[in-house]
Amino acid sequence: MGSGARADPENEDVRCPSSRSTSKKEKYELAEPLLDLLVRKSGKRDRAEQHDLQNKLGLVCAALGKDDKALKAYTAANQLDLTDQLRFEAWPKFAFA
Repeated sequence: MGSGARADPENEDVRCPSSRSTSKKEKYELAEPLLDLLVRKSGKRDRAEQHDLQNKLGLVCAALGKDDKALKAYTAANQLDLTDQLRFEAWPKFAFA
């Protein structure tokens, strides 16, 4: 964790870059709590960024086998952008769950 995150662990501006690099490295267990924080505090961010965070949370939770939480995140992402193609790839897994 960087010095900014240690100084203020609830600061989403400091934590956001960490979640991006963590999820790209597929360290899902580390990325999940970061993304939870970012999603929880994303209300003041624009819709595109909120959508991106919800999709990332969905991907991470799906990879961890947390299907209910992944579905909730994908549903929230869907409400933010009905045209997103990523959701079409993810939904089949959850359509019959």
